[in-house]
Amino acid sequence: MKRFKIKKKQVIAVIWLVFLTAVVLILLNIKPIVVGYATYNRIKTTNHTIEEYGRELSQLNAELNECKLAKSNLTQQLDIARKDIKRLQIILATLNTTITNLNLEKQKEIAQLRSDYEEEIGVLNTKLDKCQAKLTEQENDYQDLAENTARSICCKQKVDNPEISSYKIKNNRIVCLEIGGEKLKCPFD
Repeated sequence: MKRFKIKKKQVIAVIWLVFLTAVVLILLNIKPIVVGYATYNRIKTTNHTIEEYGRELSQLNAELNECKLAKSNLTQQLDIARKDIKRLQIILATLNTTITNLNLEKQKEIAQLRSDYEEEIGVLNTKLDKCQAKLTEQENDYQDLAENTARSICCKQKVDNPEISSYKIKNNRIVCLEIGGEKLKCPFD
């Protein structure tokens, strides 16, 4: 077998490599060691034992589990509330659509009723105009009749009493007057 010769430079390089690896390993492990030592010193200064910290840690873990359970329950309730909100939004949208449709229907009905009533008012106004014209005609006829009858009656009485100058209708009767009333127009005046 052959024997290999190791050079001095190679040995120094290997020593440096081993040394650097050891330093890196020490540096990687030193942080947890320092943190652990600092924690240990803090525990010593608070007069608590590790058992007490263990109990507190167990209690905190139990509280954490309760909080997780409460969070889970609240998340479920929130999901239910969101579903209810979506359902209520759909109902609200449906109701708004129904209200809009009903408003449109009512507006159409109101417009139709307004049109019908305006037409009926027009018919009634026409009838009223005819009735008023007929009433005016009858009033004029009544006035003419009263005047002619008064002339016939009062002009005959004026022959006996020349002071008669007018007439009035009282209780559907013609009364001849000397003063006041409607002026009498006799043919011989």
